[in-house]
Amino acid sequence: MGKSQVKKPKILVGFSEIAGYYVNLFVGLAELGYEVGYINNRYFKFQYNDYKKYNHPFLNYYIEICRKFRVENSLSSKVLCAILTPFVIGWITFKYDAFILGSDSTLLKYWEYKVLKFFKKKVIYVSLGSDTRPSIMNGIYKDDALGGKFSAPEAIQKFKQTKEKVRFFENHSDIFVNYPQHAHFNRKPFINGMQIGFPTRLTGVLIENKAKSSDSIRILHAPSRPLAKGTLIFRKVVEELKNEGLKIDWIEIVNKPNKEVLDELSKCDLVLDELYSDLPLGGLGTEAAVFGKPVIVGGYYAEFIYSEVPVQFIPPSFYVMPYQLKSTLRKLCLDPGLRRKAGLELREFIKTNWSHKVIASKYIDLILGIYDPSWIFDPENISYFNGWGLSQDEAIKNMGAILPFLDKSDADQVSHFLQHLKKDSELLEV
Repeated sequence: MGKSQVKKPKILVGFSEIAGYYVNLFVGLAELGYEVGYINNRYFKFQYNDYKKYNHPFLNYYIEICRKFRVENSLSSKVLCAILTPFVIGWITFKYDAFILGSDSTLLKYWEYKVLKFFKKKVIYVSLGSDTRPSIMNGIYKDDALGGKFSAPEAIQKFKQTKEKVRFFENHSDIFVNYPQHAHFNRKPFINGMQIGFPTRLTGVLIENKAKSSDSIRILHAPSRPLAKGTLIFRKVVEELKNEGLKIDWIEIVNKPNKEVLDELSKCDLVLDELYSDLPLGGLGTEAAVFGKPVIVGGYYAEFIYSEVPVQFIPPSFYVMPYQLKSTLRKLCLDPGLRRKAGLELREFIKTNWSHKVIASKYIDLILGIYDPSWIFDPENISYFNGWGLSQDEAIKNMGAILPFLDKSDADQVSHFLQHLKKDSELLEV
């Protein structure tokens, strides 16, 4: 039975925001004609606000109350948010048929997932990274930990917590969307997020690169977590290229509102995103693609991606091994024609494959159970074990540091990770 032959489900998207993923998905569903609600109860840093015209007024009011509590530290808003939250959970449970939730987001200490399961609501859980990635494969500590140092006791605690949460979300969702590069705790087959894509609205204007080879090249780097994203190494590589005679304007902005990031994206010639990414294109790169700007992303998953993901689902960024960063950047700086061609190809990929409506339609297929079976990925087939935000050397050291303190079950799993990583690792240095 096709989508046009069944009653349209009412859908709630929440409860957080990651680089515009959920808000763009929500807008896509709304523009396809579905009755849909949106709740962002956690992240407000980047100011995605243009969803309001599509959202239910009551949910807009709830989001604003919680924003005042979390951002402005308003005591009255804190009290009102606490009072409203149980009511909101009940209200959305009876109003909506399907729920697209993710990124470890919750309104009330995960009780809403139990309520939704009790009332047999369709739940799709979406992971975009850190909520399911094992702590020993996660470089997030570089920016979050005191001094940026890896802590074995903290990593062990997070390792166990993440493993338990993945099991909870597997047990309380009908469909689990995850990525093979960080789905090591999944026990059941899941939907490969690489074959779903990243919902994107083409709101930016195509701005073609007009720089000549003799002009200064404007390179943008906008890290949310500078140490994990390799900012220090990027600066070093750029300085080395400048010393070779290349004219480069290095633009670096950190933790700015989305409006400021978009303004810089419109001005740059290319984007240098991350050094140790397990995705070929993240949130910043996707926004760059909207403007037709080429994107360089470094990451060890570049060596594995073509064995796990059909080529038609891989965005044409310059996704390269970390040691290839300097040569790739040099090549793009010297070839304005290549920059223009690559930017246009990336934009066309986003327009055709990752538009918010295309991705929203895929989620409708998931809700209705009419999706392509090839989207399913068995965790037994995972081949990548390096993670995100850290070098191969760092990942191996972190795994070795916690191994002696784990119980047998966890130790066996980490030993499995370590065995594969050592086998594949050449301990490459930039």
